[in-house]
Amino acid sequence: MIDPRRTDSCEFADLHVPITVGTDTHLYNGLLHYLEQEGCGDKDYLKQCQGVTPALEAAKTWTIDKVATACGISEELVREFYELVAANDKTITAFSMGVNQSASGTDKVNAIINTHLYTGRVGRVGASPFSLTGQPNAMGGREVGALSNLLAAHLDLDNEQHRQLVAEFWQAPQPIAAEVGVKACDAADAILDGRIKAIWIMATNPVVSLPEADKFRQALATCDLVIVSDCSVDSDTVKCADIVLPAQGWGEKSGTVTNSERRISRQRTLMPALGQAKPDWWILSQVAKRMGLAGFDYHHPSEIFNEHIALTAYGNDASQALSDSNQPRYLNLAKDLSLRSIASIEVKPDHLEQQDKDVFSFNHDTYDVMTPFQWGGARIVPIKTRFIAITPPSHASLPNSHPQRLSSKSADSRKNNSSHILHKDSSGAVNLRLITGRLRDQWHTMTRTGLAPQLNQHESVPTLTVHPNDAKQLGVDQGDYVQLRPCYDKSYEKNYEPNLSIQSQPQRMVASNTTTDSQVLAQVAISDSMSAGDAFMPMHWSNAFARFARVGTLIPTVVDPHSGQPELKNSAISVMPVPMKTYGKILVHPDLQDTMIVHLRETLLDFEKESEDQGVLISSSDTNAASERSNSLPALTWSLSRQTNSVLITLASPIDKVVSKLLDPEYWQNFINAYQASLTDKSINSAFTCSKQAKQLRFVSTQVEANNKAIDRASISASKSDIPRCKLLLSVCFAPQVAQLPSIHWLNNCFASTDAIPENQRYKWLLAGRPATGYVDPGALVCSCMAVGENIIIETITKQQCTSAHAVGKACRAGTNCGSCVSQINALIDRYAS
Repeated sequence: MIDPRRTDSCEFADLHVPITVGTDTHLYNGLLHYLEQEGCGDKDYLKQCQGVTPALEAAKTWTIDKVATACGISEELVREFYELVAANDKTITAFSMGVNQSASGTDKVNAIINTHLYTGRVGRVGASPFSLTGQPNAMGGREVGALSNLLAAHLDLDNEQHRQLVAEFWQAPQPIAAEVGVKACDAADAILDGRIKAIWIMATNPVVSLPEADKFRQALATCDLVIVSDCSVDSDTVKCADIVLPAQGWGEKSGTVTNSERRISRQRTLMPALGQAKPDWWILSQVAKRMGLAGFDYHHPSEIFNEHIALTAYGNDASQALSDSNQPRYLNLAKDLSLRSIASIEVKPDHLEQQDKDVFSFNHDTYDVMTPFQWGGARIVPIKTRFIAITPPSHASLPNSHPQRLSSKSADSRKNNSSHILHKDSSGAVNLRLITGRLRDQWHTMTRTGLAPQLNQHESVPTLTVHPNDAKQLGVDQGDYVQLRPCYDKSYEKNYEPNLSIQSQPQRMVASNTTTDSQVLAQVAISDSMSAGDAFMPMHWSNAFARFARVGTLIPTVVDPHSGQPELKNSAISVMPVPMKTYGKILVHPDLQDTMIVHLRETLLDFEKESEDQGVLISSSDTNAASERSNSLPALTWSLSRQTNSVLITLASPIDKVVSKLLDPEYWQNFINAYQASLTDKSINSAFTCSKQAKQLRFVSTQVEANNKAIDRASISASKSDIPRCKLLLSVCFAPQVAQLPSIHWLNNCFASTDAIPENQRYKWLLAGRPATGYVDPGALVCSCMAVGENIIIETITKQQCTSAHAVGKACRAGTNCGSCVSQINALIDRYAS
């Protein structure tokens, strides 16, 4: 495993190589040089290769000691890694977003491929470089030209003959423009300068996922027309739309997908579409027809796939010479499918009738039963293999900063100042490198996985993971809040020394000026899985699930010059502790979640508006140490997470005036009264305990059946006959420390039923957040598959003397399915096994 972080995957690795962010090219240039020194070249394979000498020449200076210094690891670890690769012919290098999402991602991929070309470990069983794409149908998207620099059927936009073929095939009324379209990371600027006046966003949530996400949201606000096709209403981008089109979700769609080995598979509908949801192809076709465009009279997805087959075969005769009308290429689905007798020939659409009548196509029935097939196969024979000489950039390991306000952005503005030490300024801010990525149980911006209770218990709040040394420097503990802000170029310029060589430690900067609109608030997780100076935050959180947690707002737009991929895992941020005055957890019954969340959001907005109007600071007792940043702290931060029987809302506030309101039981009673006014046959009862001195509040509300006698909420120990059957609707807990809040697990179960609670103890237990005796709290969820909590695993380890994850799994089933939690189980064994 090559990763700056020690992730769960490292548990299954023979070796973990925690290189400094951005130094993959240094590591693999060194590997290429080592393989040459050790005589590992495949001489027969290298005969067909071009550019071997320049690549080896560029790599020859990367000795083991130099690589170790650049990558921030020991020489022994570098040597061990190189020896493993040299000794094993069957080597697969599987790389993903950590390589691709980089300002030098293309160089990183080429550096990896160079080592495989040199050893001939390409396209062989058990030996090849292998890109693990970030999307399940990334290859399928490229096949049909779903990038701004591609044409459909793997034809090239910059090839005049290819443009001509596509224009002829679709009988285009005018030639296809040769200019590359606007790429995703350039879209905001194109909107703001007027090049884009209308934008149609489909199946993505760029207001959350793009770098400089606030800038993209502001651009959409100025755009003349914003259309969004989505299957989820809980999308930040949907909130920016003038027109929203209800698209089908994955399980409602019918079509094809292509994986990384060029295998095309049918994706079949699993369930009927809900409401007015329609397939993307149908939506596009309807709009095209209303624009007066011909060729969009599709009635079934098979017709579109047949058109795709025909385009791959058009002007694609490998037996004929290259000409303007014949451009032989590997993607020819008609050729591949002609070898399979799984479909029949049928009449082409009208605008394809000029095509060869022997071109393979599907009818509706044969399309529905189509089995997976791989295109290309034995027809793909490498005729030219080319090494790319790689020169690692001197600034690759430095975190990206935002450009100065009103200045142009440039990747070259990063200065080599890697010897600058970690510094804490007068506001208490510390500068760190931000690495973003995915969580084990989430997918992208949570528009779907955020609705699944079992996937939301492992990480239920926005979290920034830091090394213990950095936590100490910040003066924060586990669960404390910190504010994250972007850093700006001038902090690099301040200590610029142009002749420094790359060092093992990342750059540390004095905190710089920041904008008032780009900030993130997160709770701290402390772990030695991080390197000192690095911090990790998931990319999933959006405004639909949290306030001030869109990490994309912190990331500057720095892209690879070839691929256009943004560097999302190497951003300079300024981190400052936030002295919260209260922490809260609110659990809401699922029947009421939408109504309650709407009310709470309105309440939070009122708090924030009141704070802005009155210019409220953190508190009157604070010094000016954090004056600039404290003015911009939100009155209240929150996040929500679906639990098995309830919705968890986590809150915190740094402002005294807001805290006093949140701790007032009358405030919550008024809230419940307003809700009860909308009910006709239901009665809601409430109970609370409040300590002004301890600054704690516990408040619960239950719903009773019509005509039942309401209890006196001042009398918690009412007799059994006085207390009717009830359903828990709301549980509110506030305290000045996170550790003082009750666990939510027992309370969450109470939202399913309170029948197990003795009636004369019901409100006592609900307010306490647990039974009086005999309850073992399962703790934070570790194994999502089997729903096993941390405390259950600890009890299993200590009582049954388990010394392996296998033994724990046998006893309580944790870690027995997907295995992604095994590293956490092993960590608990290390800590608690006698």
